[in-house]
Amino acid sequence: MRAATYTLSVSLLVSVLAGCGPNYVDEEYVDDYKGAWGALEDPNGLGELLTCPDRDPGVRTEVKKLVDTLSVAGSTSATLDGFVSKLPLQMRQNVMFWTETRAFQRIYPYEHQRAMLKMPNSVSDRSFHNQGGHWCVAPKSGGSEQCIEARVLLSSTDGDVIGTFTTDPKSPTKGSFELAMFDPSDSTLAYFEVLFADGKKPVVNKNPDECMKCHGGRDGSINWRMDPYRMWAYATPFLEDLLRPGSVESEWYLSFLDRIASGESVLRHLEPVNDKQTIVDNLKNGPFQLKAIPAAVDFASVDTPALNVSHQLLEKNACRITSNLARRTDFNQIKYAAIGALLNCKNVDAFFPATGGSSRAQAEKHFGDQRIGVNGDRFDLSALISETQTKHVGLLADRLSRRFDHFTQYAGEETATTEIMEAIEQAPREARYGVTNYETYSEHIAKARYLLEPFGVDVANWSMAVDSEANSHVEFLYMAAYQPVFLDVLERDFKLSTRLGRKLDLKECYGMGTDDGTQFKSHNCRDDIAAIAEPLCADLAAKSREVLKSFAPTPDRFAGVTVDDKSSLETEARALASTKTLSELTAAAGSVYGDRCLGCHQATYDKGAWVYPFDDMEEMNQLIRREKSASIATLDGKHLGRDGTAKGGWDFQYVSSGDRIWDRVTRHPRQHGIMPRFSTKGLARAEKVTLRAHMLKVWEAQ
Repeated sequence: MRAATYTLSVSLLVSVLAGCGPNYVDEEYVDDYKGAWGALEDPNGLGELLTCPDRDPGVRTEVKKLVDTLSVAGSTSATLDGFVSKLPLQMRQNVMFWTETRAFQRIYPYEHQRAMLKMPNSVSDRSFHNQGGHWCVAPKSGGSEQCIEARVLLSSTDGDVIGTFTTDPKSPTKGSFELAMFDPSDSTLAYFEVLFADGKKPVVNKNPDECMKCHGGRDGSINWRMDPYRMWAYATPFLEDLLRPGSVESEWYLSFLDRIASGESVLRHLEPVNDKQTIVDNLKNGPFQLKAIPAAVDFASVDTPALNVSHQLLEKNACRITSNLARRTDFNQIKYAAIGALLNCKNVDAFFPATGGSSRAQAEKHFGDQRIGVNGDRFDLSALISETQTKHVGLLADRLSRRFDHFTQYAGEETATTEIMEAIEQAPREARYGVTNYETYSEHIAKARYLLEPFGVDVANWSMAVDSEANSHVEFLYMAAYQPVFLDVLERDFKLSTRLGRKLDLKECYGMGTDDGTQFKSHNCRDDIAAIAEPLCADLAAKSREVLKSFAPTPDRFAGVTVDDKSSLETEARALASTKTLSELTAAAGSVYGDRCLGCHQATYDKGAWVYPFDDMEEMNQLIRREKSASIATLDGKHLGRDGTAKGGWDFQYVSSGDRIWDRVTRHPRQHGIMPRFSTKGLARAEKVTLRAHMLKVWEAQ
């Protein structure tokens, strides 16, 4: 029997415009993003101190001119094909293929996604073929054939400009080109969506709401979004640009090169550095690492596409973080705390005054309401640091799990397991980091949250991870502490040069270029400051207490809003699951999903929501059950995060769609990714318990 099936009514579609479910018409909701993306000002007059190294001026100027021309005098004959043909050659050479995405720019139409959810898991129940460059799969028992498509990423040599389009002519975003453009002159990032439609003038939208849902912060800051280095769940290939002999990823990658060579529009304008014959010849001898145009920032002995972009964005993100802080009207009150956190000062408790609106007690209440960093009934900084570390290493499991699910849909579970295991065996391993896990700045980011989030700083949006609440891509966060704007504070207020015994150039510490010696100079600069950090931290704390005495942050809209304790919810859910049948819980969960989730995840799928079959709970049960029983569970217990023999050791655990849904619906409304989106309250406690009980029952019945 099909349980809890829903159809989209006119009233639901109307309500979707307000939120993402029927009862958002009556419930107050919060749109943190709309209207927040105006021109950034410089209220503190810091000017040159907000700059970042400029490495792609020519390309950025050329692309900006293309976009400006379309905005002002675009022709009705302009097309995506023509636009891509005019992009700078280096962008059309630095090519990456992402065969799945959680982004607004969709690769596949909704129907394709639903068809793949129903694809059999076993290779023996599938048929595969490659025809005309298209790698396709179909169920042997009958059903529609589905082919691999891509979101193509084109990057300038040093990452200031990143463009993307989709290859599927049926995709809801088939006529769009999305651009992320970083401006080093003020360290700001902007997104542009260029929409092409036959017979119509192109439309250029700057920082549209659809992009800002993921790329925007609550404080108006804008960020990149990609998986942490060195593994990108949906990139092809997903591990450090490495193609392997006999790998499904290699077949996918070569199929795109075939389509480029065949002259397929829009692909025909690409000129990848990696040609097919070179790849095929090298694969005869073992794995082949894709090449990229040499860049000034690469941190590696070889330039590769995704790896280069990841490195380059780390440098830019440090500039972006500090320039956003320096543009705040309360910068002069919070700047000492910001520096103290980024320097990883040991005395962060001393940065708060004893009383007043900016006291330590007020800060700890801020986190206690969210059940973050709580040890028993009280906030504990060590607990926040531990939680941050757990999230960091947990990102590795989430990436591998998402990649496994993606492989399973297109190649079957057996092949998916082989692909993952082979990739892990070839991944770089180090005793300190484990397998490709470089999240080593947990203390810095936790202290930044402790000192700054109570003042309204969106520290989560410092992260470039797909889920910003994981605070990832902070492995090079140390660069943020040594930006010119912060060195200026240290020089003016604490006589930094005198303490160092030498004159310090304010731009000496922040350049990470590998081709001009600046990285070595930067490293030496940071070492010098680290040597005087302890007395510097004491002085920073004293200055922070002084300026915060008479300062109180404006209460945010979530002041006083608390969140349910997850452990107590789990206890209630287990009790409920023991008294109800799977059929009863499926119907109950379907009612919650249909009322609270269906609108976004189906009606507005083309606006970026991830596809879940909330309109067909039998299919939803199959999805949750399939993932929890997946053969990748054989990796459980393997030390894939930090070294399992060292302090902070961590074992791999498979992350299912059920796990991800549970994480999102139990977040505090202040956090990014709270589901349902825009709600000031989230789901009711009984609704959360119902959803969890259903998940537990599905897994129990497998």
